[in-house]
Amino acid sequence: MTGYDLDRVPSETAVIDLPNGVSVTVIPCDTVVYEAARAKMHRLLADFQQQQADAASVGVPVAGIPDLTDEDLRTGFAQYLFVVALAQAGITGWSGPTRGKTPIDLSSLTPPERDAAIARLMRDPAMADSFAVAYTRAYRELAAEGNASAPAPHGSTAAGATTANAAATNPPAPATAPAEAAAQ
Repeated sequence: MTGYDLDRVPSETAVIDLPNGVSVTVIPCDTVVYEAARAKMHRLLADFQQQQADAASVGVPVAGIPDLTDEDLRTGFAQYLFVVALAQAGITGWSGPTRGKTPIDLSSLTPPERDAAIARLMRDPAMADSFAVAYTRAYRELAAEGNASAPAPHGSTAAGATTANAAATNPPAPATAPAEAAAQ
């Protein structure tokens, strides 16, 4: 594969520095971690939408969840769920002042407490943005440098004529049978 340097793909744990003196230790962000986070985001969003619809059908307000019938709020909430799921899948530890001056030791927490602590950390937009950008950076850079599927500005597709517009406005020519088939 030309232009894709597999030696630059992270294969060991790393430390990512986030705002406010927080550092997180992460496992490499690979396809499994990324797709697991996407799957969890889709599942959670569907669950929240169903819960909100069920509560609304009996007149019970749902506190703490944005109005998921609003497309912009639903998109923002989905992005938050994705970043939380990505952080929960990738973060193995963190240090820094996250409760006053006391670092949180993730290894001392139960899995539900650990997930809740990471979700609280990702509620801060600066933390969530910094984490998502830094954690996925290596793969985005590799893709930008030489993804073999991306069109190259100097390649034949860059200089070729666009025919899709004409195809969309011109009706197709009638189909005709080959000459030898018509003669039979």
